[in-house]
Amino acid sequence: MDLLTLPAFALEQHAEDILWDVVEQHLDEATFLWWQWERHLVAPAFSLSEVAERIEPRLLAHLQGLAVGGAPVAERLLLPLLDLEEEEVAGEPLRVSAGARALLEGWSEPAARAVFECFGQAGPTLRRALQRSLELCERQDVAARLMPLLIEYGADVQAAVLEVLAFRDEPSCDTLDAFLSSEEPAVVAGALRLAESCPSLAVKPEVLRKLLSRPELREPAIAVGLLRGHRESWDLCQQVLATREPDSGSLFVWMSLVGGRAEVQRLMDCLDNPKLRKDALWALGYSGWVEAADRCVELISDDWTGRVAAEAFCAITGLVLEDQFIREVSDAGQEEPIPLEEEDLDADLSLSPEDGLLIAEPDAVREWWRKTRSGFDAGIRYLGGRPLSGEVLVDALQTAAMRRRHVLARQLALGSRGMLRVNPRASTRRQLRQLTQAREVLASSGRALCKWRADAWSSYDHR
Repeated sequence: MDLLTLPAFALEQHAEDILWDVVEQHLDEATFLWWQWERHLVAPAFSLSEVAERIEPRLLAHLQGLAVGGAPVAERLLLPLLDLEEEEVAGEPLRVSAGARALLEGWSEPAARAVFECFGQAGPTLRRALQRSLELCERQDVAARLMPLLIEYGADVQAAVLEVLAFRDEPSCDTLDAFLSSEEPAVVAGALRLAESCPSLAVKPEVLRKLLSRPELREPAIAVGLLRGHRESWDLCQQVLATREPDSGSLFVWMSLVGGRAEVQRLMDCLDNPKLRKDALWALGYSGWVEAADRCVELISDDWTGRVAAEAFCAITGLVLEDQFIREVSDAGQEEPIPLEEEDLDADLSLSPEDGLLIAEPDAVREWWRKTRSGFDAGIRYLGGRPLSGEVLVDALQTAAMRRRHVLARQLALGSRGMLRVNPRASTRRQLRQLTQAREVLASSGRALCKWRADAWSSYDHR
């Protein structure tokens, strides 16, 4: 099923012919599977192919089940979702997302028109739910239908439209000057995301320079600047790393991707600060340098960040945590429950993303590294134990844990100057198409793409 579009006979459904309990179950299952699908897009234990085979087809099947009901299902079950109050949407936003996508792709133009109109008039919670449907739906006219909203509505809607266009890689405009000059941070942030996803859109150096000075826009502005070889964006990254701000973890990643060995050494220096250690380890896992692997293997016994250290080490060296390299966690030796009067009732008990990572067996991993390290060249960057290249990076985007792929996708865009792009939050079908296109470009290109030198920044034409 490439699209949810139905044959003409399906539009002639009558309400008395509908099995309403079955249709309602389709909506319930689509809501649940949408939630599962979103979680799996950032899961540490799933790859792209696993999500494509296990989750996404089931989700699409239930959306198709809604669409098969035609007009009666749309009018009785789906269109009322667009009239929910903000508090009701907040309780089940993915139910609205599922219903809206079925309306967009399912049965007729009036249903789709209702979604587009609601997107412009809705409150923020409902609009966010509809935005995800617009990002993911496979209609070809989404950009054309949304462009008038940039003129007719205010900042909130403009920001949402720009984000949808960015997600879909559809600029649909020649210049972003008006939006990048807005006084509304959300609008500027949306325009910067569109500029990052569509490198063909021009961004004036003086405009970018101004945006870098606005703290709330620093990170998206740096992303746009680095993809365009803007020297001041790189300088700001270095300055932030020098200050060792605890909330600058995302910039640590850029330093790891763009910087040379000197910058990676500064990241390793951050490991001595417990407040920075987790972010520094996460960034070092993308650096590819052997000395970064050395530091990571030292920290895999750390109670707090050992899992992240092991993950980063494996990302560089290619070691697979299985069999003797995994520490089995048993129930034996668990602490007794804390007495109620001593328990911190305000403590955050939610699971962190790192809780899904495996725990390495330190001695086994260190022994493996002792025997294997001589096979790694200290002057080469590695990804999964292979010298880093465009082909290796595309392979990693196919097989790596979903949790790591958003940075790998940025690394691919950075190394190819925006020519090769994969959207890690898009449908797996779209991602697989993008990976196929990337392989074709790499195979046919007469020049090497995605080759990082010891000082990657030296390859830029600075402005």
